[in-house]
Amino acid sequence: MEKGKKIFLFIMGVLLSLMGLLIWSIPVEARTAKVTYAYSGQGAIAILVSKTPNFVNALKDGQTINGAIDTKHLGYVDIGGLNPGETYYFSAVAWDKEGHRSPFSAILSSKIPAYKGFNVVAYPPLPLDGKSVTITIKLK
Repeated sequence: MEKGKKIFLFIMGVLLSLMGLLIWSIPVEARTAKVTYAYSGQGAIAILVSKTPNFVNALKDGQTINGAIDTKHLGYVDIGGLNPGETYYFSAVAWDKEGHRSPFSAILSSKIPAYKGFNVVAYPPLPLDGKSVTITIKLK
């Protein structure tokens, strides 16, 4: 191999290594998830999120959980403050017009990627009080 090619390849290797270090060191901020849902029932939906896998028990004990309620029936809620690289657990609950709350849906888990980009996680329909709710998580 020619001496010029060796030098060129060495320089390219050093540059690629430096680029990798630069990209690795860029801090990634907390993410916001746009959680869309389709609910086959009537009433308002709340999407709850926690870092605790079985957070429904914490709610029964009176603890508070992060989440959002779609009182305007838009079909989505925004949930912010999700840290990259961490796993979050999502569940849905519905209220009818009389204020009766449904049982919580099954809990879904989603790991927040440590990079930005088009990140969508769609889940199959979950039973929710004899109806179904379909949840899709899109990171902004």
